Amino acid sequence: MKHACNIIALHGEKLDLYGNCPFYCSFYDREAPIYTMSRFLPPSKVLEADVTNSIIGDGCVVRANATISHSVVGLRSLIAENAVIEDALIMGADYYET
Repeated sequence: MKHACNIIALHGEKLDLYGNCPFYCSFYDREAPIYTMSRFLPPSKVLEADVTNSIIGDGCVVRANATISHSVVGLRSLIAENAVIEDALIMGADYYET
């Protein structure tokens, strides 16, 4: 995996996890552990949307007829009905807004 030194490079690294990667990546390699933090969020809800080659974070709501392709959607994101998201990085939210 290449070194991600800025937000643009990090976005590219996350998108490289999908598609034709030139490297082998194992989430079970004891020599290169991957750490995360539990957030105890509900699972994401995807309502009749089209999601391809993308990562959807925890606690998201993707409304009907939305299209998400080759993108990273951060946790707690709310995607509107009929939205089209392509080649994007959506950072997500620290808390839910009412």
